[in-house]
Amino acid sequence: MSGVVLAVDGGNTKTVAAVVDADGRVLGQGFGGTGDIYGPDGEQSAVVVVSDVIDQALTAAGVQPDDLDHAAFHLAGLDWDSDRELWEAAIGRRWPGLPHTLRNDGCTLLRVASLDGQGLSVVLGTGGALAAAGPAGEHALSFWIQHALGAAGLVDGVFRAAVLAEMGMGPATAASDVLVRVMGYSSVEEALEARTRRGGPWTFSRLAALAPHVIALCGSDEVVDGLVETMASVVAQYATHLVERCGLGTGVPVAVGGGLLSTPNPVHRAVVDHLRATTWQPTVVTHHRPALIGVALDALALAGVALDDGIAARVGEQLDRPAAPSVEVGRTSEGI
Repeated sequence: MSGVVLAVDGGNTKTVAAVVDADGRVLGQGFGGTGDIYGPDGEQSAVVVVSDVIDQALTAAGVQPDDLDHAAFHLAGLDWDSDRELWEAAIGRRWPGLPHTLRNDGCTLLRVASLDGQGLSVVLGTGGALAAAGPAGEHALSFWIQHALGAAGLVDGVFRAAVLAEMGMGPATAASDVLVRVMGYSSVEEALEARTRRGGPWTFSRLAALAPHVIALCGSDEVVDGLVETMASVVAQYATHLVERCGLGTGVPVAVGGGLLSTPNPVHRAVVDHLRATTWQPTVVTHHRPALIGVALDALALAGVALDDGIAARVGEQLDRPAAPSVEVGRTSEGI
């Protein structure tokens, strides 16, 4: 047993990987674009991105695939058995015999919530994903989520409200002028055409990047405040479903993170308030560092490494750097 593992966090906007040893030392990293097989560039593009990012990390670490005790893949879009089959086939072709696990990216903060991996992970980045693990098993929500969550979901909701206001079917909102100006158009109609026309430029990720402009309106615009409150409420409802399904009781450890929840802002405050108001009385911790930290801890645990606070701290310190532009609304110097 070498104690060397690979951690891969494949998201809607970026994909990152790290090679880590049993002492929590990061030996090499790799960075790339969309690793979501449901992304606009399709499944083969996502597979190529993930493969390239892994090659970068292995090369930087001076490690061969055969040297790895385990590889943990936490991937956006890993929602159904058919998605798992696609990734199993891709991994088998590229790295035959590699010991690995495949999990939805909603699981990325489970080891941050609790080193034993039991608890709840709430990630709101470009999109939204939640997962829980408990005595009754593990379950992740991704395509199960029927509300638009995350930065792109928030912006899309505000955009819809701006269009309805333009049509006289909804209340006026300052977001109309803000979005039109930031998007670079002269009217809501022109912005709507750009948003919806064939081959238009406004992808999921580009919409998500507008979230800070929307969040800046919180407290001064009732429409935006209402959308934030609704998002926080449904996050708590999905979390409650997971707690019940996975057999978690009261005092559940919960880690919240991702671009919308990693720093103090109105969305973070609303989500945390709604979680704390649930009957299962969670202990909520905010993870402002890269989600890859949680994946690395998961990879080490699955390789048989006994996790402790020292290992977790070393992994966190070394991976606590932005890997690529992400949807963030400010950073703090607070710990996990």
